[in-house]
Amino acid sequence: MTMSTLLSESQNPWQRLLDTLTLEHIFSPDELAEMTPLERRLLKIYLREGDLGLLAATGNKFMREHRKHRNEVLSIIRSQRFAAWTQKIDAFLKATVFETLRLHYFQALNRLAEKLLKGDQLRKSEVAVIQLLRDILEDYDEQLRGLQQHEEMQQLLREL
Repeated sequence: MTMSTLLSESQNPWQRLLDTLTLEHIFSPDELAEMTPLERRLLKIYLREGDLGLLAATGNKFMREHRKHRNEVLSIIRSQRFAAWTQKIDAFLKATVFETLRLHYFQALNRLAEKLLKGDQLRKSEVAVIQLLRDILEDYDEQLRGLQQHEEMQQLLREL
């Protein structure tokens, strides 16, 4: 399995995920109830397009159609509340990406084990892809452990 094979196999499920992903998957009903319709619309754009898409959406066409809301849109985008929501979207997508990588890693390990059981020869590229995925996932898991420890320390400090 080469990196290009892995990428092509992952694009279809990933694209399906992005096509079906909604704000309801990421935010609680209470968080969604706090949002104004315009905030929800901007977050949907952010979820679909990312930072650059959001800026483009608030650019020429969007602003021409919603001139009276221009200041309101800019105020929302610049707010701490909106920044917290976009960070939550980014964290969700990052976790989803790494869990997708984890799934592909285990699938690749299974294919490798099947080849070994059949007595087939392994290619260096197959082993390199699996090692790369393992290294990426180990780095991510280490980051998660560090974040969890940081959150636990902050919780302890709050309790004191």
